Amino acid sequence: MHGGALLERVGRDDAMKKPAPSPASRKLRSKKEAIAVSLYQVNKLLRDVNRSTDVAERCRADPDAVLRHYDLTPEEHDALKTWKVRALYDLGANPLLLLVYSIATGKEMPAYVRAMNQKN
Repeated sequence: MHGGALLERVGRDDAMKKPAPSPASRKLRSKKEAIAVSLYQVNKLLRDVNRSTDVAERCRADPDAVLRHYDLTPEEHDALKTWKVRALYDLGANPLLLLVYSIATGKEMPAYVRAMNQKN
């Protein structure tokens, strides 16, 4: 019996159903999704600073004014505001975007390398 006949015999809905996730797995999935969304926001900010000299200048002059436009956790907000690039890297931020963000916000390459080599 080929797959199509089996689906007809069993019924499409029954063949495609997955067991309902447990409350614990729903909570874990929700937390993972929140982390992924938050990390996306970090990388988006890093990219925006790299792509726009205006955003980079505003980020140097008044980081809070720029950061409030992104859905960041308090830890991410603090790390971005105080230039804790190693902490951002450990959270999963893209290292290339961290490098260009650092340069765009006025940091020198040796300072970036030192910051990335620090253990938190």
